[in-house]
Amino acid sequence: MIRSFELAFRMQAEAPPGGILISEATHRLVSGYFITEDRGMRCVKGIDHPVRAWRVTGQRRGRARFEVAIERGLMPLIGRARELAFLRECGERARSGRGQVVSIVGEAGVGKSRLLYELKREWLEAPLTYVEGHCLPHGPSLPFHVVIQLLQATFRLEEGEPEGEQVEKFEAGVRRLDPALEWTLPYLKHLLALPAAELESEGLDQAQRKRRTIEAVKTFVLRGAQDRPLVVLVEDLQWIDRNSEELCRTLIDGLASHRVLLLGTYRPGYTPPWQDRSSHQRLVLDRLSDEETIEIVTALLDAAELAPALRALVLERTEGNPFFVEELTRYLREQDLLEPRGGTLTLRRAPAPGEVPDTVHDLLTARIDRLSDPLKRTLQVASVLGREFSLSLLQALTPQDPTLTDHLGELVRLELLREKGLFPEPTYSFGHLLIQQVAYQALLLKVRAELHARAGDALERLYAGRLDEVLSALADHYAGSGERDKAYHYLMRAGERAASLFAYEEARAYFRRALERTDPAGDAEGRRAAVLEKLADAARAHGDLAAARQEWGDALALVLGRGERRRMADLHRKIGDACWAAGERDQALAHLEQGLAALGDDTENLEAAGLYQEFGRVCVRLGDHARAMDWAQRARAIGERLGAPDVISHAYNTWGVALARNGDIEAGAASVARSLETALAHQLGAVACRAYTNLAVMHATLDHNRSLEYCREGLALAQRIGDQLQQSWLYCTLAGGHCTLAGDYEEGVKAAEAAVELDQRLGQRNHLPIPLIILAQIHQCRGDGDRSAHYYREALAVAREVGEPQLLFPCYEGLATLAIERGDEAGAEDWLSQSRRVQQATGWDSDSFLVLPFLC
Repeated sequence: MIRSFELAFRMQAEAPPGGILISEATHRLVSGYFITEDRGMRCVKGIDHPVRAWRVTGQRRGRARFEVAIERGLMPLIGRARELAFLRECGERARSGRGQVVSIVGEAGVGKSRLLYELKREWLEAPLTYVEGHCLPHGPSLPFHVVIQLLQATFRLEEGEPEGEQVEKFEAGVRRLDPALEWTLPYLKHLLALPAAELESEGLDQAQRKRRTIEAVKTFVLRGAQDRPLVVLVEDLQWIDRNSEELCRTLIDGLASHRVLLLGTYRPGYTPPWQDRSSHQRLVLDRLSDEETIEIVTALLDAAELAPALRALVLERTEGNPFFVEELTRYLREQDLLEPRGGTLTLRRAPAPGEVPDTVHDLLTARIDRLSDPLKRTLQVASVLGREFSLSLLQALTPQDPTLTDHLGELVRLELLREKGLFPEPTYSFGHLLIQQVAYQALLLKVRAELHARAGDALERLYAGRLDEVLSALADHYAGSGERDKAYHYLMRAGERAASLFAYEEARAYFRRALERTDPAGDAEGRRAAVLEKLADAARAHGDLAAARQEWGDALALVLGRGERRRMADLHRKIGDACWAAGERDQALAHLEQGLAALGDDTENLEAAGLYQEFGRVCVRLGDHARAMDWAQRARAIGERLGAPDVISHAYNTWGVALARNGDIEAGAASVARSLETALAHQLGAVACRAYTNLAVMHATLDHNRSLEYCREGLALAQRIGDQLQQSWLYCTLAGGHCTLAGDYEEGVKAAEAAVELDQRLGQRNHLPIPLIILAQIHQCRGDGDRSAHYYREALAVAREVGEPQLLFPCYEGLATLAIERGDEAGAEDWLSQSRRVQQATGWDSDSFLVLPFLC
């Protein structure tokens, strides 16, 4: 050891200033991780013989010992020549600007990763950008997990790096690619759990922010592919989270003319949502043939030929699965069951019944059981941390174990673990997911719980100040422990984080697990009500009105017992909004009234302002303009005192709609314009879209060109922020205004049908009649009376449930017109009489409905 230290010292003394010089022995150890230059033989003071020197000139980023070992001694890939040629051809097509998507399908262990590794070595030397991500078995609970991995790899964000350095590196990378991508920064930073205060000022709801985030990633990826061809690999898609899957689908829809090759691997049973895209191709990896299987075994055992009995055993037990072949071969060798006889490798003896395990699970169990107790214990403790883990986290679970790194080194040598990365700290992964699962299942439940608790405690210490990076792991570890309070805390935080990333189903999964850790018999701390409200909020954002109403109702029942008046009022408002969206007018009004009753005299707060504003919107939709204006004025007054621009803007909008419906369109338009000005000044995108919609309708009679401008500006904003509902309003406004122009029919039909699909999917029955009416009007203009009548009657059925005058009138008038065209005067009179009753109830005349067809 003294001689090795002396040689290292002398070599460094020979190095140029700022340089590193190493010996041949050191070079053999590190050449896979660093770029070196042979400096020839030289005499070194204190060493009695010449030594070869190597100069270190750079670092090979992201190299792991496993990868280096593969490069040094990887046996030839067997039986995959056709597949390799196919993937290379796809790569060439992508480089030429014809985007390609390839799914590589095969059972566990069939060699999907091994095949792609062969290509990866080629791509890393080519003039292109290569990034990869891996879905994990628990990945569906990690929103945008794969996307985050790909972004981290692209910008070389290392675990443990100071947050400020990551932000600086990330922002510089985006701006270096294209300054025009500046708008994507806050969305991409939010994905990476980096500070993104800009998002809070945009006034977007969760659904809008999600769509904007997906658009940001797509724009960034496709812009990068303009400079260099891009290869993206995502492994194990069967475990992909829904948001990453949605983003991949959106990206695939736009890459046909870009230099992008997207590769995905998955097991049979998963169906990618992009399988019908023209750019998509499917490559199925079959099991190896008998001859290919034997070729692998002879290569692994360095044998020229296998005896018939050994050959039959291998073929029977492995069935052509390369991973099983490797495990069985290792088992036979380690158990000393093989011996050469005259140039042929044979079984030393006939195995006893049950001596050779039948399944790969049994093979792995037997292999782990043969480990020494310290190695077995290290492997099992590591299994609690998941498929991949860091050395520092494992050390926290095995304190004061000076032999830990030796044990890890031995497990790597035995290929039970792989050294995945070295910088900024060593990280490991299990050689195969099955190894981790078998090791974990062998632990007693009590031991698992203790280890999960220690893992959670270690994560809290290691990630102090940046727990958002590991919220999912903290939630899972404490959920697996006996610490209910911490499990509840981190499950709630993980759910909130998932909801902020628009992963509403994943958020609800976390919240459900948190709910299991509350006391159904009592709610002294209000935890159960809090979880139920979060569950409902996520359901509403995801479009599940029924679930939202049920869970808000359950939360309300608990809050009633606690006497929290403001919270009761807000829950009534939320339930009322959901009822109105579902077309249940009376229940909506009842809940709003109960919200006011809960507040009593306590009205100087945002809960009261929210209720007043909801009342105003409902009243204006029901044609009660005097009450609508009164509620809007009261909401605006509180909003101004409390500094709530969203309340103020909505109030101006409601006030303006009421004025226009009363016949003063110019004054109404001025009030809505003030609403728009307030919304834009405070970056309240959704509120601004509502104003754009109403201004487009109002200016249709005042200034047709300005009306079109409002429509287009509103559409651009709605598309930019992802507000699909307001897009539906604006498209309907645009299509309805031009249904008599032949060139607009098809686009109008497409827009209206898209709106119908969205409203039906989300259960938005208070808006559903509008696109149905638009379809009816378009078909009426085209002379298709039967189809027009069908859509009018479908719209009328829903409009009667909702009871909204502006929805009823066009149905009655349209059906009356169709009856007149058919010569059915009695039928026409019946429809017109119903139209007159609506006009009498609201005080509007037919001109008012025709001039201002739909206001929101």
